[in-house]
Order: sequence, then C-alpha cells, then structure tokens
Amino acid sequence: MASMSRYDTGMQDHPDVAEMRDRYERMTDSSPASIVDGLVLLAGAWLAISPWVVHFDTTTPDLRISNLILGLIVAAIGLGLTIVPRRIFRLSWAVFVIGAWVVVSPWVIQQSSVPVGNWLNNVITGGVTALLGIAAAVMMAASRLQSRPQTSGRRYEGAPRSQAGPRYESAQRTSEAGQPTAAGQRSEAGQRAEAGQRR
Repeated sequence: MASMSRYDTGMQDHPDVAEMRDRYERMTDSSPASIVDGLVLLAGAWLAISPWVVHFDTTTPDLRISNLILGLIVAAIGLGLTIVPRRIFRLSWAVFVIGAWVVVSPWVIQQSSVPVGNWLNNVITGGVTALLGIAAAVMMAASRLQSRPQTSGRRYEGAPRSQAGPRYESAQRTSEAGQPTAAGQRSEAGQRAEAGQRR
C-alpha cells in the first residue's frame, strides 16, 4: 500500500493560485470582457449565415463554404471565451487571423470579378472580427499581467522559483554569519560560511 505524504498538497491549495483565480474571474466577469466575447460570438454567427442573408450562396459557392466554416469556428471560439475564458483565451489571436482572411478571401477564392455584396460583406465582417480578436487578446493579456503574484520580502530573493519552498525558507532562518536563528536550524550555506571563517 502506497503511503501519501501529508505535505504533498499540490499547487491548487497555494494561496497565490486562489488569488490569481479571483483576479482573473473579476476581469472576465467585467462588462467590457463580456461584451467583447459576446460580439465575437455574434460576428462568427453572422459570418456563418451571411451567404444566405446577403444571397451569394448560389453565385459563389466556394466563398459560401469558407464563410460557413470560418463563421462556425469564430462562433465556437466566442462561446468558449464566454464560458471558459481561462482555457481558450489563447485562441483569441486566431480570431484576428480568421478576420484578416475573411477580408481577402473573396479575391483569393473567387479569383475573378466579385459581386459588390460579397466583398462588402466580407470586408466589413472580417474587419470587425479581426478588431474583436485583437481586443479580446489584449484584454486577456492585461488580465494575466494583473493576476501575476507579486513577490515580496526575502522569500524568493536570490533563489530560483523551484527552491522557494520550505527548504529555502529554512535556509533563510540562519543569519549571514551562519549562526542559527530562533528556529535552531543551520543551513548548508551557513555551515560553509562558518567553515570559511575558521580558516
């Protein structure tokens, strides 16, 4: 039977993780983020149905298929940004790329004269989609920067993050001369410093 260490609690119980989640949830629940996510969803839905609304479903069938597939993808990303923003926010840059493609797709796919309704619909929808993709990516990047924990004090001073646990904190319990502190423990660095002073 395997024994479990009572100290192995994992990162989910770390206080900084809980604080980051709270900040991120506040950011994604804010009205600007919700509005952008909803608009991405609507732009994708419009892109998917626009060939039938603007009536170019029979004149340019290749463009119809492109708009339908890309519209469904953008709508799915918008829905994901609304429901689970932490897991899908990196795809907001894909919305920008899809929007840029939608702008140029009438001329790339058709390669001949494109009716005014087709290219006007795609230029406006693609431009709006690209701008919404940039806005969503910037908002998510800003929220990630704000949710990074601020390190303070001596906890991380002079040590990589991997060492900044209980072992490193016990090493901080010794004075610079290597004398044990109130905790009564000496670190290896303190013992080396004391040995160096004796020479």
